[in-house]
Amino acid sequence: MPLSVQRLAATLLLAACAAAARAEASPAGASLEYAVKANFLVRFVPFVTWPPTAFVAANAPFVICIVGEDPFGSAIDDAARGRAIGPRPIVVRRTASVDAGCHLLYARKSAGPVPASAAALTVCDNPCEGARAMIRFAVRDGRVRFVIDPVAVQASGLTISSKLLGLALPPEPGR
Repeated sequence: MPLSVQRLAATLLLAACAAAARAEASPAGASLEYAVKANFLVRFVPFVTWPPTAFVAANAPFVICIVGEDPFGSAIDDAARGRAIGPRPIVVRRTASVDAGCHLLYARKSAGPVPASAAALTVCDNPCEGARAMIRFAVRDGRVRFVIDPVAVQASGLTISSKLLGLALPPEPGR
């Protein structure tokens, strides 16, 4: 075998081993659906504007909070690793209840009321039992999609880019 073919074969073998190691390291509960949702959560951030009062300092981190049950495993940490919004690194925090230090709040089920002092983008799975989430995930035709509630967004003081609004499914009547 020529040297370049051997290098290519070795590179492909190393890539396959690395992929297998990542797959084995991922927890059984972190399905492909939640890996996609984790990436959505991180990618929503640049398309939302928070009021300046939402951050304690100009370089304070942007905090994604997972409230209650964590269906993501390491997928959310992997999606956020090394990412920043301007000078703000994105950090992930898991918490048992809603607190004012969160900028994006994900709850699989209703996590209770968000404090009035919090400027948090609220995201949940569909259905959100009793919660008025700003963004709800929906699985349609085997694909993860999302619905944005413009009334909830407007009431929060946040602004969502028309680009993100254009990617969302239309709001369901009566919600």
